[in-house]
Amino acid sequence: MTSPPAPHMPHPSPSGIMPSSPLNTQPSPMAHSPGPNSLSYMQQVCHVHHRDRVKVPIISNRSWAGAVPTLLSHEAFDTLCRPCPHPQKDIPGPDLSPLERFLGCVYMKRHLQRFIQNEMTQLPSNEPGVVFFKVDGLQCQFFLNHTHMQSLHIKVSQLQNDGIPDVHQWSQEDLQIIEQFFELRVAAPPYRPNSMCAFIRMINVNITRVLKDFIQIMRLELMPELIQGLKWNVQFCLRVPPSAMPIVPTGMPAVLPFRGKILFFLQITRIPYMQGMDWKDCLSLVLPMVYDTGTNTTQLAERREQVQSVAMSAVSHQLKRFPEYAALQPNECSLFPAVRDLLANLILPTEPQLPPQIQNQIVPSPVGPVGTSPSQMMHSPMQSMSQGGPTTGTYSMVPPGGPN
Repeated sequence: MTSPPAPHMPHPSPSGIMPSSPLNTQPSPMAHSPGPNSLSYMQQVCHVHHRDRVKVPIISNRSWAGAVPTLLSHEAFDTLCRPCPHPQKDIPGPDLSPLERFLGCVYMKRHLQRFIQNEMTQLPSNEPGVVFFKVDGLQCQFFLNHTHMQSLHIKVSQLQNDGIPDVHQWSQEDLQIIEQFFELRVAAPPYRPNSMCAFIRMINVNITRVLKDFIQIMRLELMPELIQGLKWNVQFCLRVPPSAMPIVPTGMPAVLPFRGKILFFLQITRIPYMQGMDWKDCLSLVLPMVYDTGTNTTQLAERREQVQSVAMSAVSHQLKRFPEYAALQPNECSLFPAVRDLLANLILPTEPQLPPQIQNQIVPSPVGPVGTSPSQMMHSPMQSMSQGGPTTGTYSMVPPGGPN
Protein backbone atom coordinates (compact mmCIF):
# COMPACT_ATOMS: atom_id res chain seq x y z
CA MET A 1 0.00 0.00 0.00
CA THR A 2 1.12 3.46 -0.72
CA SER A 3 0.49 6.38 1.59
CA PRO A 4 -1.78 9.15 0.34
CA PRO A 5 0.02 12.14 -1.06
CA ALA A 6 0.72 14.88 1.45
CA PRO A 7 -1.29 18.07 1.11
CA HIS A 8 0.43 20.80 -0.83
CA MET A 9 2.13 23.42 1.42
CA PRO A 10 2.42 26.81 -0.27
CA HIS A 11 5.88 28.43 -0.29
CA PRO A 12 6.15 31.76 1.46
CA SER A 13 7.42 33.38 -1.72
CA PRO A 14 4.92 35.68 -3.45
CA SER A 15 4.29 33.28 -6.34
CA GLY A 16 4.09 30.23 -4.12
CA ILE A 17 7.03 28.70 -6.00
CA MET A 18 10.68 29.03 -5.24
CA PRO A 19 12.27 31.58 -7.54
CA SER A 20 15.01 29.15 -8.57
CA SER A 21 12.57 26.29 -9.27
CA PRO A 22 12.24 25.13 -12.89
CA LEU A 23 8.49 25.36 -12.45
CA ASN A 24 8.73 29.11 -11.99
CA THR A 25 7.59 30.62 -15.26
CA GLN A 26 8.39 34.23 -14.20
CA PRO A 27 11.38 35.77 -15.94
CA SER A 28 14.52 35.83 -13.88
CA PRO A 29 15.52 39.27 -12.59
CA MET A 30 19.06 38.47 -13.74
CA ALA A 31 18.04 37.62 -17.29
CA HIS A 32 18.37 41.13 -18.68
CA SER A 33 20.72 42.65 -16.08
CA PRO A 34 24.45 43.09 -16.45
CA GLY A 35 26.68 40.39 -15.18
CA PRO A 36 28.18 40.33 -11.70
CA ASN A 37 31.50 41.57 -13.05
CA SER A 38 29.96 44.78 -14.38
CA LEU A 39 30.87 48.01 -12.60
CA SER A 40 27.33 49.40 -12.86
CA TYR A 41 25.99 46.20 -11.32
CA MET A 42 28.35 46.44 -8.34
CA GLN A 43 27.48 50.09 -7.74
CA GLN A 44 23.78 49.25 -7.84
CA VAL A 45 24.15 46.41 -5.35
CA CYS A 46 26.26 48.54 -2.97
CA HIS A 47 23.69 51.31 -3.17
CA VAL A 48 20.83 48.91 -2.35
CA HIS A 49 22.70 47.38 0.59
CA HIS A 50 23.65 50.84 1.94
CA ARG A 51 20.06 52.02 1.62
CA ASP A 52 18.68 48.96 3.38
CA ARG A 53 21.20 48.78 6.24
CA VAL A 54 22.05 52.42 7.01
CA LYS A 55 19.42 54.87 8.14
CA VAL A 56 20.34 58.37 7.07
CA PRO A 57 19.78 60.72 10.04
CA ILE A 58 17.70 63.83 9.59
CA ILE A 59 20.04 66.71 10.41
CA SER A 60 18.56 69.84 11.91
CA ASN A 61 18.94 73.06 9.96
CA ARG A 62 20.15 74.91 13.06
CA SER A 63 23.55 76.52 12.91
CA TRP A 64 25.06 74.28 15.62
CA ALA A 65 23.92 70.99 14.11
CA GLY A 66 27.04 70.51 12.02
CA ALA A 67 25.00 69.92 8.88
CA VAL A 68 27.92 70.95 6.67
CA PRO A 69 31.04 68.89 7.45
CA THR A 70 34.42 70.58 7.36
CA LEU A 71 37.41 68.75 5.96
CA LEU A 72 40.61 69.29 7.95
CA SER A 73 44.11 68.44 6.92
CA HIS A 74 46.41 66.68 9.38
CA GLU A 75 48.34 69.92 9.75
CA ALA A 76 45.20 71.94 10.56
CA PHE A 77 44.01 69.38 13.11
CA ASP A 78 47.46 69.34 14.72
CA THR A 79 47.29 73.15 14.99
CA LEU A 80 43.90 72.95 16.71
CA CYS A 81 45.24 70.50 19.30
CA ARG A 82 48.68 72.02 19.89
CA PRO A 83 49.11 74.28 23.01
CA CYS A 84 49.89 77.89 22.14
CA PRO A 85 49.67 81.35 23.77
CA HIS A 86 46.25 82.91 24.06
CA PRO A 87 45.30 85.23 21.17
CA GLN A 88 44.57 87.90 23.80
CA LYS A 89 47.83 88.33 25.65
CA ASP A 90 46.23 89.91 28.73
CA ILE A 91 44.18 86.81 29.62
CA PRO A 92 46.18 84.79 32.20
CA GLY A 93 46.61 81.06 32.37
CA PRO A 94 48.77 78.28 30.91
CA ASP A 95 49.17 77.65 27.20
CA LEU A 96 46.27 75.56 25.92
CA SER A 97 45.26 74.38 22.50
CA PRO A 98 42.68 76.45 20.58
CA LEU A 99 40.29 73.48 20.75
CA GLU A 100 40.60 73.28 24.55
CA ARG A 101 39.91 76.99 24.93
CA PHE A 102 36.89 76.84 22.63
CA LEU A 103 35.38 73.83 24.44
CA GLY A 104 36.11 75.44 27.82
CA CYS A 105 34.26 78.61 26.83
CA VAL A 106 31.27 76.65 25.51
CA TYR A 107 31.25 74.62 28.75
CA MET A 108 31.20 77.80 30.87
CA LYS A 109 28.51 79.38 28.73
CA ARG A 110 26.16 76.40 29.08
CA HIS A 111 26.53 76.43 32.86
CA LEU A 112 25.82 80.15 32.83
CA GLN A 113 22.61 79.60 30.88
CA ARG A 114 21.43 76.97 33.40
CA PHE A 115 22.20 79.26 36.32
CA ILE A 116 20.36 82.19 34.72
CA GLN A 117 17.30 80.07 33.96
CA ASN A 118 17.07 78.93 37.59
CA GLU A 119 17.86 82.10 39.54
CA MET A 120 17.74 85.18 37.32
CA THR A 121 15.75 87.05 34.69
CA GLN A 122 16.77 86.05 31.18
CA LEU A 123 15.99 88.44 28.35
CA PRO A 124 15.05 87.36 24.82
CA SER A 125 17.87 87.56 22.32
CA ASN A 126 17.78 87.93 18.55
CA GLU A 127 21.53 87.51 18.21
CA PRO A 128 22.71 83.91 17.79
CA GLY A 129 25.07 82.74 20.51
CA VAL A 130 24.48 85.76 22.79
CA VAL A 131 22.95 85.33 26.26
CA PHE A 132 21.05 88.33 27.66
CA PHE A 133 19.95 88.85 31.28
CA LYS A 134 19.42 91.73 33.68
CA VAL A 135 20.48 92.41 37.28
CA ASP A 136 19.82 95.45 39.48
CA GLY A 137 19.27 97.94 36.67
CA LEU A 138 21.97 96.46 34.45
CA GLN A 139 21.74 94.50 31.22
CA CYS A 140 24.44 91.90 30.63
CA GLN A 141 25.40 90.14 27.41
CA PHE A 142 27.60 87.05 27.34
CA PHE A 143 29.19 86.01 24.06
CA LEU A 144 32.17 84.23 22.54
CA ASN A 145 34.85 86.26 20.82
CA HIS A 146 33.71 86.36 17.21
CA THR A 147 37.25 86.54 15.83
CA HIS A 148 38.96 83.48 17.32
CA MET A 149 36.20 81.82 19.45
CA GLN A 150 38.66 81.20 22.30
CA SER A 151 37.49 83.64 24.99
CA LEU A 152 34.24 84.52 26.71
CA HIS A 153 33.24 88.13 27.26
CA ILE A 154 30.54 90.16 28.99
CA LYS A 155 29.09 93.50 27.95
CA VAL A 156 27.35 95.46 30.72
CA SER A 157 25.10 98.44 30.03
CA GLN A 158 22.68 100.57 32.02
CA LEU A 159 19.00 99.73 31.63
CA GLN A 160 16.61 102.55 30.88
CA ASN A 161 15.00 104.12 33.94
CA ASP A 162 11.42 103.69 32.65
CA GLY A 163 10.12 106.08 35.32
CA ILE A 164 11.43 104.04 38.26
CA PRO A 165 12.77 106.42 40.94
CA ASP A 166 16.06 106.07 42.83
CA VAL A 167 17.79 103.97 40.18
CA HIS A 168 21.55 104.21 40.58
CA GLN A 169 23.35 105.57 37.55
CA TRP A 170 26.48 103.53 37.02
CA SER A 171 29.57 105.17 35.61
CA GLN A 172 31.19 103.75 32.50
CA GLU A 173 34.32 103.01 34.54
CA ASP A 174 32.37 100.81 36.96
CA LEU A 175 30.88 98.85 34.08
CA GLN A 176 34.30 98.37 32.51
CA ILE A 177 35.67 97.04 35.81
CA ILE A 178 32.96 94.35 35.81
CA GLU A 179 33.79 93.41 32.22
CA GLN A 180 37.55 93.25 32.78
CA PHE A 181 37.24 91.35 36.06
CA PHE A 182 35.10 88.78 34.28
CA GLU A 183 37.57 88.33 31.43
CA LEU A 184 40.70 88.16 33.60
CA ARG A 185 39.44 86.34 36.70
CA VAL A 186 36.24 84.44 35.89
CA ALA A 187 36.25 83.23 32.27
CA ALA A 188 40.00 82.54 32.12
CA PRO A 189 41.43 79.00 32.32
CA PRO A 190 40.96 76.56 34.01
CA TYR A 191 37.26 77.27 33.31
CA ARG A 192 35.52 76.56 36.62
CA PRO A 193 31.70 76.89 36.56
CA ASN A 194 31.66 77.64 40.30
CA SER A 195 33.78 80.73 39.65
CA MET A 196 31.11 81.85 37.21
CA CYS A 197 28.43 81.14 39.82
CA ALA A 198 30.22 83.26 42.46
CA PHE A 199 30.62 86.14 40.00
CA ILE A 200 26.93 86.07 39.05
CA ARG A 201 25.96 86.07 42.72
CA MET A 202 28.13 89.13 43.29
CA ILE A 203 26.50 91.20 40.56
CA ASN A 204 23.04 89.86 41.45
CA VAL A 205 23.00 90.89 45.11
CA ASN A 206 20.08 93.27 44.34
CA ILE A 207 21.54 95.85 46.75
CA THR A 208 23.15 98.66 44.81
CA ARG A 209 25.49 99.83 47.56
CA VAL A 210 26.82 96.29 48.10
CA LEU A 211 27.47 95.81 44.38
CA LYS A 212 29.18 99.18 44.32
CA ASP A 213 31.57 98.06 47.07
CA PHE A 214 32.18 94.73 45.36
CA ILE A 215 33.22 96.69 42.26
CA GLN A 216 35.61 98.75 44.42
CA ILE A 217 37.31 95.55 45.59
CA MET A 218 37.47 94.31 41.99
CA ARG A 219 39.11 97.59 40.98
CA LEU A 220 41.64 97.33 43.79
CA GLU A 221 42.45 93.75 42.80
CA LEU A 222 43.01 94.73 39.17
CA MET A 223 44.87 97.94 40.06
CA PRO A 224 46.54 97.47 43.47
CA GLU A 225 48.61 100.64 43.01
CA LEU A 226 45.39 102.68 42.95
CA ILE A 227 45.56 103.43 46.69
CA GLN A 228 48.99 104.29 48.07
CA GLY A 229 50.12 103.26 51.53
CA LEU A 230 48.42 99.86 51.71
CA LYS A 231 50.19 97.08 53.58
CA TRP A 232 48.26 94.23 51.97
CA ASN A 233 47.04 93.27 48.51
CA VAL A 234 43.56 91.84 48.11
CA GLN A 235 41.76 89.56 45.71
CA PHE A 236 38.43 87.79 45.61
CA CYS A 237 38.31 84.03 46.10
CA LEU A 238 35.70 82.88 43.59
CA ARG A 239 35.94 79.28 44.80
CA VAL A 240 36.53 78.14 48.36
CA PRO A 241 40.28 77.37 48.66
CA PRO A 242 41.43 74.03 50.07
CA SER A 243 43.09 75.89 52.95
CA ALA A 244 39.72 77.21 54.10
CA MET A 245 37.90 75.84 57.11
CA PRO A 246 34.76 73.86 56.20
CA ILE A 247 32.24 76.67 56.20
CA VAL A 248 31.32 75.48 52.74
CA PRO A 249 32.94 72.58 50.86
CA THR A 250 36.20 73.17 49.04
CA GLY A 251 35.79 74.28 45.44
CA MET A 252 32.23 75.53 45.86
CA PRO A 253 31.22 79.12 44.96
CA ALA A 254 32.84 81.46 47.49
CA VAL A 255 29.95 83.95 47.53
CA LEU A 256 26.88 82.87 49.49
CA PRO A 257 23.88 85.11 50.32
CA PHE A 258 22.15 83.74 53.41
CA ARG A 259 19.32 85.24 55.52
CA GLY A 260 20.14 88.88 54.97
CA LYS A 261 23.89 88.27 55.17
CA ILE A 262 26.50 87.72 52.48
CA LEU A 263 29.39 85.36 53.05
CA PHE A 264 32.38 85.92 50.77
CA PHE A 265 36.06 85.05 50.84
CA LEU A 266 39.03 87.37 50.36
CA GLN A 267 42.70 86.54 50.13
CA ILE A 268 45.07 89.22 51.41
CA THR A 269 48.84 89.05 50.83
CA ARG A 270 51.39 91.08 52.76
CA ILE A 271 53.30 93.52 50.58
CA PRO A 272 57.09 93.11 50.99
CA TYR A 273 58.28 95.70 53.50
CA MET A 274 61.90 94.71 54.15
CA GLN A 275 65.00 94.96 51.98
CA GLY A 276 65.49 91.75 50.01
CA MET A 277 62.03 90.43 50.91
CA ASP A 278 60.34 88.55 48.05
CA TRP A 279 56.66 87.98 47.39
CA LYS A 280 57.07 84.24 47.93
CA ASP A 281 58.17 84.99 51.51
CA CYS A 282 55.08 87.06 52.33
CA LEU A 283 52.21 85.81 54.45
CA SER A 284 48.86 85.21 52.78
CA LEU A 285 45.56 84.91 54.65
CA VAL A 286 42.19 83.66 53.43
CA LEU A 287 39.46 85.62 55.21
CA PRO A 288 35.82 84.47 55.40
CA MET A 289 33.96 87.80 55.53
CA VAL A 290 30.32 88.35 56.44
CA TYR A 291 28.42 91.49 55.53
CA ASP A 292 25.15 92.03 57.42
CA THR A 293 22.70 93.96 55.24
CA GLY A 294 20.49 94.75 58.24
CA THR A 295 23.08 96.30 60.53
CA ASN A 296 25.52 97.43 57.80
CA THR A 297 28.48 95.74 59.50
CA THR A 298 31.37 93.79 58.02
CA GLN A 299 32.96 91.19 60.25
CA LEU A 300 35.08 88.08 60.11
CA ALA A 301 33.06 84.86 60.11
CA GLU A 302 34.08 83.16 63.34
CA ARG A 303 33.01 80.57 65.86
CA ARG A 304 33.10 81.18 69.58
CA GLU A 305 34.47 77.78 70.53
CA GLN A 306 37.06 77.85 67.74
CA VAL A 307 40.58 78.81 68.82
CA GLN A 308 41.84 81.59 66.58
CA SER A 309 45.37 81.95 65.33
CA VAL A 310 47.34 85.07 66.16
CA ALA A 311 46.90 86.45 62.64
CA MET A 312 43.15 85.85 62.52
CA SER A 313 42.67 87.33 65.97
CA ALA A 314 44.39 90.49 64.75
CA VAL A 315 42.12 90.60 61.68
CA SER A 316 38.98 90.12 63.77
CA HIS A 317 40.05 92.79 66.24
CA GLN A 318 40.77 95.27 63.44
CA LEU A 319 37.36 94.74 61.85
CA LYS A 320 35.52 95.05 65.17
CA ARG A 321 37.28 98.33 65.97
CA PHE A 322 36.42 99.84 62.59
CA PRO A 323 32.84 100.94 63.48
CA GLU A 324 34.19 102.73 66.58
CA TYR A 325 36.18 105.33 64.67
CA ALA A 326 34.80 105.10 61.12
CA ALA A 327 32.83 108.10 59.91
CA LEU A 328 30.52 106.62 57.31
CA GLN A 329 28.20 108.77 55.29
CA PRO A 330 24.44 108.16 55.53
CA ASN A 331 23.45 105.08 53.50
CA GLU A 332 27.12 104.31 52.86
CA CYS A 333 27.96 100.62 52.84
CA SER A 334 30.62 99.55 55.32
CA LEU A 335 31.93 96.69 53.21
CA PHE A 336 34.64 98.37 51.18
CA PRO A 337 35.65 100.95 53.82
CA ALA A 338 36.20 98.12 56.33
CA VAL A 339 38.27 96.14 53.82
CA ARG A 340 40.30 99.22 52.86
CA ASP A 341 40.98 100.00 56.52
CA LEU A 342 42.13 96.42 57.05
CA LEU A 343 44.52 96.56 54.09
CA ALA A 344 45.99 99.86 55.25
CA ASN A 345 46.31 99.31 59.02
CA LEU A 346 46.59 95.59 59.76
CA ILE A 347 49.92 94.83 61.44
CA LEU A 348 50.40 91.35 62.81
CA PRO A 349 51.94 90.96 66.28
CA THR A 350 54.55 88.64 64.81
CA GLU A 351 55.92 91.31 62.46
CA PRO A 352 59.17 93.02 63.50
CA GLN A 353 59.00 96.64 64.55
CA LEU A 354 60.33 98.82 61.73
CA PRO A 355 61.10 102.54 61.52
CA PRO A 356 58.23 104.62 60.10
CA GLN A 357 60.15 105.52 56.95
CA ILE A 358 60.60 101.82 56.14
CA GLN A 359 56.99 100.95 56.98
CA ASN A 360 55.77 103.49 54.44
CA GLN A 361 57.85 102.08 51.61
CA ILE A 362 55.73 100.17 49.11
CA VAL A 363 57.24 97.47 46.95
CA PRO A 364 55.67 97.38 43.44
CA SER A 365 52.92 94.81 43.18
CA PRO A 366 53.18 91.90 40.72
CA VAL A 367 49.77 92.88 39.35
CA GLY A 368 49.90 95.67 36.80
CA PRO A 369 47.23 98.05 35.53
CA VAL A 370 43.98 96.84 34.05
CA GLY A 371 44.65 95.04 30.81
CA THR A 372 48.05 93.64 31.78
CA SER A 373 48.67 90.05 32.66
CA PRO A 374 48.60 89.46 36.44
CA SER A 375 51.01 87.10 38.09
CA GLN A 376 50.06 83.50 38.68
CA MET A 377 49.93 84.03 42.41
CA MET A 378 47.34 86.78 42.13
CA HIS A 379 45.28 84.82 39.59
CA SER A 380 44.34 81.82 41.70
CA PRO A 381 44.56 81.55 45.48
CA MET A 382 44.53 77.74 45.19
CA GLN A 383 47.78 77.62 43.25
CA SER A 384 49.83 78.69 46.26
CA MET A 385 49.28 75.28 47.83
CA SER A 386 50.71 73.31 44.91
CA GLN A 387 53.44 75.76 43.91
CA GLY A 388 54.93 76.57 47.29
CA GLY A 389 53.49 80.07 47.42
CA PRO A 390 52.77 82.26 50.42
CA THR A 391 51.81 80.51 53.62
CA THR A 392 48.09 80.62 54.25
CA GLY A 393 47.00 81.00 57.83
CA THR A 394 44.11 79.27 59.51
CA TYR A 395 41.00 81.14 60.46
CA SER A 396 37.80 80.76 62.39
CA MET A 397 34.52 79.64 61.03
CA VAL A 398 30.80 79.91 61.60
CA PRO A 399 28.63 76.86 62.30
CA PRO A 400 28.28 74.40 59.39
CA GLY A 401 24.88 75.82 58.51
CA GLY A 402 26.42 79.14 57.56
CA PRO A 403 26.28 82.52 59.27
CA ASN A 404 23.27 83.05 61.47
